Amino acid sequence: MLEYLIERCTLDADGCILWIGATARGGYGSMTVKGKRKQVHRYIFELYTGIKLKPTDFICHSCDKPACIKPDHLMLGDDQLNRQDKINKNRQMQGTDQWRSILDKETIALILELSKDGFSGRGIARMLDCSKTVISGILRNKTYKQLTKEVNHGAHISRF
Repeated sequence: MLEYLIERCTLDADGCILWIGATARGGYGSMTVKGKRKQVHRYIFELYTGIKLKPTDFICHSCDKPACIKPDHLMLGDDQLNRQDKINKNRQMQGTDQWRSILDKETIALILELSKDGFSGRGIARMLDCSKTVISGILRNKTYKQLTKEVNHGAHISRF
């Protein structure tokens, strides 16, 4: 097994051991062990630490390279730690960079301006053919925070 792993790795300039074999979604190494597909970084972590991972456990990379399997770069975490790490390292997509984003900066500015002028969230939603939940999230500064900040307006709570 060790020879199999070594043949499918390379060392990069940052000292990472990068998996160059098969990959799964997100660029994580993937291999079959005893007939089951495994993510290589999780497999290496279990071998190195002796900790049996649960499916809900996260293995975070201190180097932020999904293909890295260097044991010193892997740490046990959870969803919350993983999300916070992405935010701390500015790897969390924001605003219109998110694939789910349906509004742009100009539309956010319009929504905030209409609210400031006294239009209700429900009225704005009707005008823009958008859900009132989306408008409410913007006006309560729960969603599109980065764009709201860029437009230099504060959150304004409107009644529905």
